[in-house]
Amino acid sequence: MNISELLLDRKLLTIKIGEKTNNIPNLELICDQQGNIPTLFGYRVDKLYFEITVIENIIIGIQFDFSYDIGKISFEINENKIPLDGETELTDLLSFLKNTNLDFDTIESKIEPKRIALTKSNSNFYFSNGDRLLKINNFDWKLYERLTNSN
Repeated sequence: MNISELLLDRKLLTIKIGEKTNNIPNLELICDQQGNIPTLFGYRVDKLYFEITVIENIIIGIQFDFSYDIGKISFEINENKIPLDGETELTDLLSFLKNTNLDFDTIESKIEPKRIALTKSNSNFYFSNGDRLLKINNFDWKLYERLTNSN
C-alpha cells in the first residue's frame, strides 16, 4: 500500500485529519476520550492496522506502528519509491527524502526516539536506537490544542 497520501496530504483512503469520524465504517474503539486524552480507534486496511486519534469526534492523527504490523507499505513521490518496514534504516530514508526535494528535519532527543519530520505535513518517522523504522504518524498538534483549549 502506498501511504504517500497519509504522509503528504493527511489522509488515509477516506479518513482525513481535521474531519469528523461520522460515517467511517469499521472503526474499532481502543479507548474513549478522557478529558484532554484523545479517543483512540483501530482501523484495518487489508492486513494493515492503523491507529486513528480523535478529539471531540474530530480526527487529529493517524499512526502506523511497525512493531506489530507485517503489512507492506511504501512511500512514493513521482518516480521515487521506498518500501517502508521495520528494517528500513534512517540513512535509506534520508537519502530518499533528499532525492525528492521534500522539506524535512532530523530531530534527535535524549528522551524521545530519533525522528524525521516532514515540515509541511506534520508527518513523522520514528526510529529505534539502532536506526530502524518504528512507526510513522501524522498528528496535528495545532488542531489538538484548538480543540482542547490547551495553548
